[in-house]
Amino acid sequence: MNTKQHSNPLRGFQTSQQQQGFTLIELIIVIVILGILAVTAAPRFLNMQSDAQAATLNGIRAAMDSASKMVQGKALIQSVQGQQNGTVERVDGVNNVTTRFGYPIAAWTGSFENLLDIDVPGEFQQTVVTTRISTRQNGTNLNIPGSANNPTLVIFPAGYEAPDNSRNNSENDTCFVYYKNNIANNTQRPEIEVVGDC
Repeated sequence: MNTKQHSNPLRGFQTSQQQQGFTLIELIIVIVILGILAVTAAPRFLNMQSDAQAATLNGIRAAMDSASKMVQGKALIQSVQGQQNGTVERVDGVNNVTTRFGYPIAAWTGSFENLLDIDVPGEFQQTVVTTRISTRQNGTNLNIPGSANNPTLVIFPAGYEAPDNSRNNSENDTCFVYYKNNIANNTQRPEIEVVGDC
């Protein structure tokens, strides 16, 4: 008779009848490490809303820049680029755009409301600044140009406040995009900047 011995595939490994788990110290160490990871990662995820608002403002800035270039092209075609106060007719012939030296004026009504497809008032608010906002009472610097004869259009998300010289740093007014015509040199493009401390 042929008796074959079957070899044990687990030979060499010791099996123990006693099962061991994690000790209390090992579990505490794992919990502490997970806690440290959560504390360091949470601020990055919580800051996503402000990053999204800053990105949206950059999108509005790009839209304002594109719109001002298109209006300037139409002003050249319609021969109103040299006028301090002109009007550019839109293709639809309904909503014309008021211009200053061929670029849209720094205003919502009669200008950017006819050029941008954003929800004002609603998701965004707008204001026109007629005095320069620079260093505020607490020393922070916003540096928004503006004057009575050359105002600046400021667009900011709902829930934020319009920038103001009198506010202090704790207030919610440093998340906006502004547009200002350049009247010192009528051949220069408007100034469009984002302040995105949202």
